[in-house]
Amino acid sequence: MIRYMSILLLLACNRQAALTGTARDELRLVGLPDVLIVPAKPSDTCPPVHVKPDSSGAFSAEVCAGMAYTVSYPTGSGGTTWRGDPVTAHAGDNVSLSAWPGAGEPGVYVLGDTAERVSPSIALETSAVLPSNTPVRYPLELPSTVARVLPGQQLLLQASEAGDRVVPLGRSTTTLSYARSAGPTPMGPWSFEGADISPDGVVTALPPLSIAPTRMTVTGVDLAYLAGDLVPPGRYLVGKPGGARAWLVDFGPAPTP
Repeated sequence: MIRYMSILLLLACNRQAALTGTARDELRLVGLPDVLIVPAKPSDTCPPVHVKPDSSGAFSAEVCAGMAYTVSYPTGSGGTTWRGDPVTAHAGDNVSLSAWPGAGEPGVYVLGDTAERVSPSIALETSAVLPSNTPVRYPLELPSTVARVLPGQQLLLQASEAGDRVVPLGRSTTTLSYARSAGPTPMGPWSFEGADISPDGVVTALPPLSIAPTRMTVTGVDLAYLAGDLVPPGRYLVGKPGGARAWLVDFGPAPTP
């Protein structure tokens, strides 16, 4: 009897049926990932299945009838790591699986065909511009190459370490004197957080962005997205409010205004 029941169970596990679904690229970026379909309980006769969605996101896989499966995305080892809350399904079901692009580690990224890390962050300092003694905040260095978010791409801020504050960078065009810890210090043309400085040292605040990154938590990871199409061309500081460090990012086609 036991042998007879084992044979029936084996035949049931080997009977195949289709599990179908749609992977939804929530940001409409290029290149949906494979979908991973894994038995909810370990099985020697029903292996996991990888299936590639078509251009519309639709997918179909032959799985064991009568068995529960977990439908999700494989964990990435580099580039874009797609995230979506897993779905439990059976053969014959049609499922819908959200696809949110992310990265394998916390940080700031440009999302296009893949996730390109923006690094490193830059230390910030606050000094008073003379003679008005108006405090201004600025990066201590201006790298020769800055990451760029083009129209159709997204800025990704992953995990709380990256913050979600995006502030326009203003500039000065002449050498001015600043009250620093070592005393009054001349500094040539430079970039400043949220402000322009005139040749006579008058500080003018720049209007803030009218939009903010869209923040969410997917599979336990904090994600925030800002579409390149929605941000006026220019250079921006990205980071936490009042943070000691930030990232420089250009939006829009080169050259940066």
